[in-house]
Amino acid sequence: MKYLTNIPIAGLAATVALGMSAGLMSGSTAFAQSGSVSQAMSAKGGTMAKIGTDLGGLYERQSAFALRAAPAATGDLSAANSMMQIVGDKVVIDAVAVGDADALLSELEALGLENGSAFGHVVSGLLPISSLEAVSELENLQFARPAMAMTQVGSVTTQGDAAMYADEAREEEGVNGRRVTVGVMSDSYDCLGGASADIVSGDLPRANRITILDDSACPGSDEGRGMMQLIRDVAPAARQAFHTAFGGQADFATGILELASDAGADIIVDDVIYFAEPMFQDGIIAQAADTVKANGVAYFSSAGNGGRNSWETTDRGFEPSGVTGIFGGMRHDFDPGVGVDDLQSVLLGTGTTIFAFQWDEPFASVSGPPGSASDVDIILYLPGGVFIGLGSADDNIGSDPVEIFGVSNSG
Repeated sequence: MKYLTNIPIAGLAATVALGMSAGLMSGSTAFAQSGSVSQAMSAKGGTMAKIGTDLGGLYERQSAFALRAAPAATGDLSAANSMMQIVGDKVVIDAVAVGDADALLSELEALGLENGSAFGHVVSGLLPISSLEAVSELENLQFARPAMAMTQVGSVTTQGDAAMYADEAREEEGVNGRRVTVGVMSDSYDCLGGASADIVSGDLPRANRITILDDSACPGSDEGRGMMQLIRDVAPAARQAFHTAFGGQADFATGILELASDAGADIIVDDVIYFAEPMFQDGIIAQAADTVKANGVAYFSSAGNGGRNSWETTDRGFEPSGVTGIFGGMRHDFDPGVGVDDLQSVLLGTGTTIFAFQWDEPFASVSGPPGSASDVDIILYLPGGVFIGLGSADDNIGSDPVEIFGVSNSG
C-alpha cells in the first residue's frame, strides 16, 4: 500500500497519527464538526452515515453562518470549514451512485439539486441543505461528500508573456492565436463585475469572441477572468471560452467536454484541484481531459507546486504500532524497527492548512465496487499527545481511500 498526504512546513508544532479503524465503524466524521470523540463515533453509525458528518453537521446547523467552528481547546486552532462551497442555503456536493448515475441525478433533482451533472458514477450539483437528510435515505446513493476545491493561485503577478518568449514569437513568427479558441476553467468569470470594462479596455477580447458556458459558481473570485486576461496578453487574437470548475467533480468533467464540443476549444486550461481527486488512478476529471485530448484538444492544468508540502511512503502497507487509536483501531508505525514511532511531526503555518490523505486502493467513485478495502483515519494532536478534536475518520471500506480535513491556525 502506498500513502500520500500533504504536510505543512512552518509554524506551530503538532503531530498526526494514521490509524486503521476498527471494523464495526461505518459512516464518516470530521470531529471538529461533531465536537467530541463520542459524538464522532456515534456519527459513524448514525442515520445519516451515507453523507458523513461534514454534511450531516451542516444539515443540523441549517445556516452557512453557523459553520464557522468555535476555536479548539487551545484557542489557536479550529476546523477550516470554509472548504465547503456554500451558496445561501445550498451546498455543492459530489454524490456517488450505487447503480445508474443518471437515475441518481433525477432523484437528487427531485430533492432540489440545481446545476446537476453526472459523469461516470458521480453526480454533482448545488443541493438545498434542508434536503440532506432525505438524500441520505436514497437507496441508489453509495455516499456523498461536500465538493471541496481550491484554485492554484500564485502570490506574484505573472510575467509569463516575456518568460515564454511569446512576445518574440508574435514578432518573429507572426503567431497571435488567430483561428484558435482557448477554453478556461476556474472558479468564476464575472461574479464580482468588471468583465465589460475589461473588454472596453482591451484586457479581454471583444464580447463576440468570448463564450461563457457556465458562470454559476458565485460568489467567486473571478480568477477565471484573470486567466483570460493573461491569455489575451499571450495570444491577443484568440477566441476564449469559460466554464466554471467549481460545480463539483462531475460538473468539472462535463465542463471539459462542453468546452471542446460546444465552444470549439482547441486548448483547455484549468487551475483547480479537488482534494478528493484520486492520486493513484485517473479520476473522472482526468478521464474527461483524456477524452478531449484524444480528439485533438491540448489540455493543461496547473502543477500546484505542492511536492515539498507532502509526505509519501511506499511498499510497506499498514504497520501496526501496538498503540490503540481514538476509535479503537491501531495507530500506524511510521518507522518500524526503531521503537514505537506512531506519530508524525508536522509544523502548521499561520492560516489554513489542508490535509489530503490517500492510499493506493481503488476509488468506488471512479471504478465502482468494491472500492477501498481499508479504513484509515488521520488525526491531529498537539505536542504531548493532546487530542484537540481535529482530523478525519470517514468509513472508507467500500468507498474512496481518502481523508480530508482543514485546520486554521490563528498564530
